[in-house]
Amino acid sequence: MQFKKILFVLLIVAITNYFCAKDRFEKENLDTTSTSEVNINIASEGKYPDADVVYLNGNLQSTTKDKAKYYLKKQLLGRQLVPNDAVTYDYWKDKQYFKNTPIINYIYNYHDVKDNKLYFSSNASELEGFTDYIFHGLAMWVQKNGKIKLHGGYYYGKLHGNFALGDESGNVVERFWYTHGKKGAVVLNKEDFYTPVFGKWEAELKNDGYYRNTQVYNLKPDGTLEFFQNSYVKVNNSWGLWTSETEPPTGLWKYIKNTDDTGTLEFYYNGLLAMKSNLKFLNKKEILLKSTYLDKQFDQKDLGKELRFRLP
Repeated sequence: MQFKKILFVLLIVAITNYFCAKDRFEKENLDTTSTSEVNINIASEGKYPDADVVYLNGNLQSTTKDKAKYYLKKQLLGRQLVPNDAVTYDYWKDKQYFKNTPIINYIYNYHDVKDNKLYFSSNASELEGFTDYIFHGLAMWVQKNGKIKLHGGYYYGKLHGNFALGDESGNVVERFWYTHGKKGAVVLNKEDFYTPVFGKWEAELKNDGYYRNTQVYNLKPDGTLEFFQNSYVKVNNSWGLWTSETEPPTGLWKYIKNTDDTGTLEFYYNGLLAMKSNLKFLNKKEILLKSTYLDKQFDQKDLGKELRFRLP
């Protein structure tokens, strides 16, 4: 029985675990002192010996203590049963074949054997009773000074998602994507994150005097983007927020400057160009955006619309 095939279909690592891990990674106090290079060619799936301490080489493959560069510490996140109660008669999908087999979710923390300092962390999962593992979820490579060198993730053992490369101070200098192990062609650099565009911009879409609907673009200094809509209702001659996204979709943004007050704003979602707009600064707190390109996943009737956005 091939562990990877079982896990590819059956393993569901909870999204809450993903973000829980992210919080734990970012809050952990690391005591390190110099920068290190990033090695992404590591063993993201495989088999480790059943031992109290697992020693590993530079590619995170099992080795003997005298040849080891790193050692592994596991941080338990939780257990969950193999999903899918339906009787499908499909060996790889049907729970009946793996009934009550727990999936064990961990954060795998890899430390340098010379100084015990954290080098790499990733969400990882195992099936109870097996010594195989697979990376699935958040991952990060840490510099010797404690700052994150590379932040990204895995999907069933393959590099996947939005990656952020940091400088010696941990500031994001580059963003790029992996999709199931393949690096995308688009690379965003820190110069693309234009300071005057930072902020939570909001434009009115509809207002009938009692109900307002707005579009919000939250452009962050690290190149990330949140996009969502807000709804307001008027009560006692005052507008109050009625509904808003609690977990809005996220993407990346890039600004291409043309003149001091005009340029092109690009939004990326899942590694692909989602929207391109002409931007004009009216003042420090107001801009005009007119879309010139919309990916087919968006309603094309909005193409070419001009909206006036304001900062709070």
